[in-house]
Amino acid sequence: MYIIALTVMYILGGHVNFIEKLTAVTRKNNSLLCVGLDPDREKMPEKMGIYEFNKAIVDATADLVCAYKPNLAFYEAAGPEGMEIGRAHV
Repeated sequence: MYIIALTVMYILGGHVNFIEKLTAVTRKNNSLLCVGLDPDREKMPEKMGIYEFNKAIVDATADLVCAYKPNLAFYEAAGPEGMEIGRAHV
């Protein structure tokens, strides 16, 4: 499971477990970098969906970063489908 932004985990009630996971992945990857997941359809490849786009980013950077921060505005702009995809990433 990928680590997501602290605020999301805190809201979901997993703040203690989140701190432990964040500490572990920070040490493992030797990184404090957080990557924003901002699926802007105008900048995405034509045939790629939001989920696949974000998954490609996560897969390519999982060993380089300590967290991911989905940008809610981009998921909201994609309507109900976008919100479901956003939930799938959290």
